[in-house]
Amino acid sequence: MAERSDDDQGQTGTPCHRCIVIRFFLMAVIGIALIYVLSPETFGVIEGFSTLTLALFFIGGLGLLAIGKATLELIGPDRSGD
Repeated sequence: MAERSDDDQGQTGTPCHRCIVIRFFLMAVIGIALIYVLSPETFGVIEGFSTLTLALFFIGGLGLLAIGKATLELIGPDRSGD
């Protein structure tokens, strides 16, 4: 995990890409566990859905996030001077 390119050598203290992905995965697992502990009836809502339906919802949500991000970048302040 300590493999870094020459460009990364100047940025001490920044985690590698693999470490960031592992952190996001762990946060997602802990988040799902907390939702189940705090509100178990939430999982009853998705109980009857097929795997394909859940996958379509997931991809649709990611698509909406991507469209929202692109929209915010278009209407956001122009940072060409940076």
